[in-house]
Amino acid sequence: MESLGNGTFQIGLTESVVGMATDVEQRQFKFSYVTTHQLRGVGSSFADNATNTFTLVGLGGAAFRLSVGSTELFRVDAEGNLTLNSSHTRGPEGCVPL
Repeated sequence: MESLGNGTFQIGLTESVVGMATDVEQRQFKFSYVTTHQLRGVGSSFADNATNTFTLVGLGGAAFRLSVGSTELFRVDAEGNLTLNSSHTRGPEGCVPL
């Protein structure tokens, strides 16, 4: 956990999966899925900024990329209870972060 001073902390996490997929006609496609989280906290409050990105590269190098994300703001009270204060999502309409 990285300390930014004055009781502020920051944690970064990135996970990824890459590979090849083959369809029923034996055509191959490259894919990647990356999820990132940036956690930042001050005192008893913290925020999680998350982004999920999926990329598919097909025939002739044509690429499809979809990125969705969210930001949640949390607070921990004196008894240790976690409360979600607010949540905001971003990305194409109808898509939600995982």
